[in-house]
Amino acid sequence: MTSRNFASCVFVCFVSSWLFVGAGVGAQEANNPEAHIAAAQSAARDEWTGLLNRTCGSLTQPSSGRGAPGGTQGTLARDNWHAEPVKVFDNLYFVGQSEYSAWAVTTSDGIILVDTIYDYSVEDEVVGGLHKLGLDAAKIKYAIVSHGHGDHSGGAKYLQDHFGTRIILSADDWDLLDRSSGTRPRRDMVATDGQKLTLGDTTITMYLTPGHTAGTISTLIPVKDRGVPHVVAEWGGTAFNWLTNRNSYITADRPDAFWFDIYRASALRFRDIAAAAGADVLISNHTDFDGSKTKLPAVAARKTGDPNPYVVGRDGVSRYLTIAYECATAGLEKTPPAPPQPFSLANLPPPMVKENATVKIGPHSYVIPDFNTVLVPNVGIVVGSKATLVVDTGMGPRNGAAVMREVQKVSRNSQIFLVTTHFHAEHVAGVSAFPPNTKYVISRVQQQDLDELGGDLTKRFASGNPVIGELLQNAPVRKADILFDREYKIDLGGVTARLLALGSTHTRGDTMVFVEQDKVLYAGDVVMPHVPVAFSQTASAKTWENVLAQLSALGVRMVVPAHGPYGSGQMIAEQREAFAFLRGRVRSLKAANTPVDDAVKTIAAEFEKQHPGWTSPARVGAIVRGMYSEPL
Repeated sequence: MTSRNFASCVFVCFVSSWLFVGAGVGAQEANNPEAHIAAAQSAARDEWTGLLNRTCGSLTQPSSGRGAPGGTQGTLARDNWHAEPVKVFDNLYFVGQSEYSAWAVTTSDGIILVDTIYDYSVEDEVVGGLHKLGLDAAKIKYAIVSHGHGDHSGGAKYLQDHFGTRIILSADDWDLLDRSSGTRPRRDMVATDGQKLTLGDTTITMYLTPGHTAGTISTLIPVKDRGVPHVVAEWGGTAFNWLTNRNSYITADRPDAFWFDIYRASALRFRDIAAAAGADVLISNHTDFDGSKTKLPAVAARKTGDPNPYVVGRDGVSRYLTIAYECATAGLEKTPPAPPQPFSLANLPPPMVKENATVKIGPHSYVIPDFNTVLVPNVGIVVGSKATLVVDTGMGPRNGAAVMREVQKVSRNSQIFLVTTHFHAEHVAGVSAFPPNTKYVISRVQQQDLDELGGDLTKRFASGNPVIGELLQNAPVRKADILFDREYKIDLGGVTARLLALGSTHTRGDTMVFVEQDKVLYAGDVVMPHVPVAFSQTASAKTWENVLAQLSALGVRMVVPAHGPYGSGQMIAEQREAFAFLRGRVRSLKAANTPVDDAVKTIAAEFEKQHPGWTSPARVGAIVRGMYSEPL
């Protein structure tokens, strides 16, 4: 077979693997969602029940939708929504209403406001509240609006019009406001991830934490309590609004699973950010979620020597964000898999790596999740004290550049190593966007795949979809700087990455990365979450079984597959069990001289019955045929 004909077969096998997965390629692991709810309940204790009820509680009894209480309050007398202002820390003041919070941060050069509550209440609560506290609303220089819902953005126009306050939202939530019919400010400052806002002697840091909305902002605020420094973490958006406000959230390329997945990734990421900053105070923009309804009176009545009830410790902050993560994960796992859709390169959504979504999964290990987007890989980042390793590039230079921007947020190392898990375009075609001094390391067999098959496969991708074609323009994949045969170790400084090329599985040159100190495995397509592996013409079932056995011996704590959700090392054991089941049935049926076509039908039906949580059971047909072709 010529290399061109072989490349055609590879492309057909590749498309077939996606066809079987359909929309379920990123389907969540079929763990027990009740276990995640139990984990959230354990984290909540008696302290964070408001958050627990709003998130996990909505999975069984969805709320009536955001903003309903506030909208109702707007028609009521002031006594129904008014709350007294409170000095909570030396430089942080509550100036919200009974259900919705606004927080004023005082600095040596004016005031930064976090959220502006409703248009009907901002003058009374924010302006009047500051006056009661001896502060001047005219000194509000900036207002950070956590997200573009009226209960947090409605008062921004008043502040803008009366005091010239600069209004800050994310780009996505400025767009959200533009689509709304409520009171909204003129478009002003755009927040970016990790942006620092300095006013006088105080610097606040803003992070984009999409989920509640596409551009929710969460913040870190330095405060003092009677002279003692603390760090406040404000979680910018809480409810799973897509469960009730379907028209505003759910689209073909952003189903429920997308929102649950991006929310949980944000919660996990912000938990890591808060921990690294030493945050020991947690506040919300709803008084129910952070316990403000009881804490505010306690602060107001606080005597000398009394603890500040808002200082919950680093563990308290971590547990709060753990609840958000666990409840979103439970929601993800409760979401039924999307019905299979005919696969076509022509109608795919743009395969873009999501920025501002990097999650820390180990002391040195990170992942940019794929968010169930077809032809987007889970990108790995491993950071040592002297060098950084990146695993996969995304589709084309634009994605490669996005990956590098994410790398720069978690690492200041100038030395970059790059490894690609295999030669398909979404894993390698962004390499040209990496710095020129990047050391590209792959196995010799993967280089052979790239040389013989890569160019033709990339052309087929580009011709099948104009968006992909544009992404793949000027996307050369250069020769590797370092080639290895079976294993290559990279000392990144305090952490070692083992690059493993253990045999022909999904492709001939599959390469995995095992981070020894973190016990994290970036598995490529060799290990997948509750879906049969994509078995190609070059694959060997016996080799694949042997590779899984070798991976089992590593003591992996976390597996990051090329596509789909990352999960525990149990993912390896589950794939080994699946192969063992198929091998056993093939051995029996082949010994009975059962024709391979009949065996495929029989075993696929049995596999689906015995593995009810797995998606794309039709994939087992290719594995069965591969096993049939091998000696027993």
